[in-house]
Amino acid sequence: SDPLWGGHREYFWFAMNVTLPASFSGMPVELEVQTGREEPREKGEEWGWDATNPQFTAFVNGRLVQGLDINHRDLLLTECGVPGQTFQIVLSAFTGDYNPMLKLDCRLKALDRMVEKYFYDLQVPYKILRVLEREDKLYLDMVRILNQSLELVDFRCPQSTEFHASIQAADEFLEERYYRVYERRSTVKAYCVGHTHIDVAWKWTLEVTRDKALRSFSTVLELMRRYPAYRFMSSQPQLYKFVQGQMPEQFERIRDVVAQGRWEPEGAMFLEADVVLTSGESLVRQI
Repeated sequence: SDPLWGGHREYFWFAMNVTLPASFSGMPVELEVQTGREEPREKGEEWGWDATNPQFTAFVNGRLVQGLDINHRDLLLTECGVPGQTFQIVLSAFTGDYNPMLKLDCRLKALDRMVEKYFYDLQVPYKILRVLEREDKLYLDMVRILNQSLELVDFRCPQSTEFHASIQAADEFLEERYYRVYERRSTVKAYCVGHTHIDVAWKWTLEVTRDKALRSFSTVLELMRRYPAYRFMSSQPQLYKFVQGQMPEQFERIRDVVAQGRWEPEGAMFLEADVVLTSGESLVRQI
């Protein structure tokens, strides 16, 4: 976690070999990457904005897996750890803007999928609570249900048999008392499609845009591999041309998922243009 690198729009390469310990046997394993660049530098700067933060292109055993940034900190190495199993990890690191002193803090984590599921099942109603009025009956009902679920968790000995049994009971209670009840009440069904907006020439150079497109699209392909129901939409043919030029095999993977109906190449403009200052003829030529 010592300061290792930094600068303004500089590139570094880091390589490491990770060997799994016996305690990770049979568990999903992730590598968490942080750089210490999280807080705004100037008053009024948007927290967490990833246009200026450090970013990585992550390779595992020679294969490009995904991008890493302030929104994506975890790199899945395996769903089922084998003691002694070794992974070669290479990170192509980009400093972002005006980040002279950065850390490279990497942590190997074993995941408990049961606990992870319960965490997200709690998080959804919790986030809904934060936008409801406290006098609202729905608010009070949801608080009561969440508290009752949490009271079922046995925190005395984490990772014990009793702990896992209590997590399962707490999650089943939440499923029965919250999700099944409130899903039936709703007459609205929402369908969500992933998207990442990438300005081709904005706060970065064209070269940075090429790398950003490859990182972002690689992350989408990794999410599609892990979550078959995931759908994605992206516009601007120029971005696809960048990826094709940077890494043709990733471009072919995109073509495959487009053909499967999982990735929607959308939008009329070859490159999304400024529509205030640009002339009418220029806009016509972009469409």
